[in-house]
Amino acid sequence: MSKKEQGNEGTTKGEAEAAEPVVVKYAIPDLHQSVRGRHAKITVSGGGGGEDTSLAHQGVVSLVIGAMKRHTDDPIVQQTAAGALRNLSLSEDNETAILRMGGMTCLLTALRSFPSHARLQETGCGVLHNLAATAVNKVSLAKEGAVPVAIAAMKAHASDPRVLEAAAGAIWNLAVDEDNKGLVRREG
Repeated sequence: MSKKEQGNEGTTKGEAEAAEPVVVKYAIPDLHQSVRGRHAKITVSGGGGGEDTSLAHQGVVSLVIGAMKRHTDDPIVQQTAAGALRNLSLSEDNETAILRMGGMTCLLTALRSFPSHARLQETGCGVLHNLAATAVNKVSLAKEGAVPVAIAAMKAHASDPRVLEAAAGAIWNLAVDEDNKGLVRREG
């Protein structure tokens, strides 16, 4: 089973969707709260009643990307937002919203800005891994520079198995595309 099909606790995507009601919580740091280490929580509940409960529709993706754009100098905000994007990217609706709203650009900027922040690198590469599981995304992610960013994370954190696993997963998914294989060879 791929990472794309797994939820947070090893639950498959199908099993997670079958459970009713669905309650999802994401921490989105607020400007003043992030300085003190507290986070505002957004909870979206739904299930069954025909209403659109996608987090993209509820505006969560926009909130997360907005936090990344407002707090470019704060690696903890970037890490927390990347964690939310990693979870959100398991849904195709959210995946589309992340890419459409510029989330990939924000994420790659954060990874380039804080190369020594291991947990951000791990979490960000997890997002790349999830997004690169879709064939159409492989090309756009490579064009935006995801391959050298993932390779840089592996080199900078060669003794951190969590970063290595996430970055290797991203590179694995990106390298399925023939054009990206050459890029991986050249960059690596």
